[in-house]
Amino acid sequence: MNTIIKQYNLAFSNVITNGKNYKQCFAPDATLAADIAYHLSGSFDEGHFMQVLKEIDRALTNQAYQREISFNDTSVEITTTNVTINDVYTIPINDYKRILEEWINFLKTPPLNFQKM
Repeated sequence: MNTIIKQYNLAFSNVITNGKNYKQCFAPDATLAADIAYHLSGSFDEGHFMQVLKEIDRALTNQAYQREISFNDTSVEITTTNVTINDVYTIPINDYKRILEEWINFLKTPPLNFQKM
C-alpha cells in the first residue's frame, strides 16, 4: 500500500452489493481522515478528480487556477499550499495530490465501478 494512504489511514476497497462492484474509500479509525474518505467516495467519475488534479497542477506552477471546485455533495478549496475538503479538513496540497492520484489509479483498476460480478 502506498505510504501516503497509510499516513492518512485510508483504505481503498471494492465492495460487492447486489452483484455489482462499488469502489469505496474508508478511514477505519474514524479520524478526521473520514472527511477525505467521504470526499473520495462522493464521486465515481474520475473526470471530477482529473479536473481537481489539473487545477492543483496549475496552482503548483503559479498559473491561474480555479480555487473552489464542487461536485455532488463534496467540495475542495485549493490554495498554493493546502487543500481544504468540505470546509472542514485542510491538508498540504502535495499530500492531497498524491492521495488523489492513488484514488484515480484505484478507480481505473478492475473490477471497475458498477461492474457486474
